[in-house]
Amino acid sequence: MNRKTAKDYKNQYTDLNNGLTKLSNEVTKRLLNLSEKYPEAPIHMLPGLEKTYVFAKSLVNQESYINDMPLHTRIFYIEKIETYTKSLENVQQLTLNF
Repeated sequence: MNRKTAKDYKNQYTDLNNGLTKLSNEVTKRLLNLSEKYPEAPIHMLPGLEKTYVFAKSLVNQESYINDMPLHTRIFYIEKIETYTKSLENVQQLTLNF
């Protein structure tokens, strides 16, 4: 087995960075899309202020602001909006007893 060279590590590093950039762009697009579709979704509760929320509408048309957020925060906000949309469905699965 051959040892990796600096060039191999550099190529691997470049591939990882490209993958992270692609993921970041995809997450930003998804968050923008969801925030436009569900502007009333609560995405964050302000600390120390009970029942005071930041809503998804604050992210509408704010692509540069969203891009400045850490990736894990963007994913967290997507999760919050998805949870909100599930609560809107209000569908209860019917169970069949045989």
